[in-house]
Amino acid sequence: MQLQDFALIRLLGDGTSGTVHLVREKSSGLLYALKSMPKFDGQGVEHGVEERNALLLLRGEHRIVQFYASFHDDQNFYIATVGIS
Repeated sequence: MQLQDFALIRLLGDGTSGTVHLVREKSSGLLYALKSMPKFDGQGVEHGVEERNALLLLRGEHRIVQFYASFHDDQNFYIATVGIS
């Protein structure tokens, strides 16, 4: 999976740990929240891996966004999540 697999729709939020966009997966047409965390000085990767692992532990829990995928490129670590209903 890579960033090119998604079409950016709009910015959802921007904070100290990263930026979140609403995206549409091109192959399925499904919507996801895609968080990007810069890799500078390694903290983005470390925080991203910790966040991914926490989401994996909470998979299936009610009222928690659900992990879909994670990937990285040269500059960012990404986590895609599915909203709850």
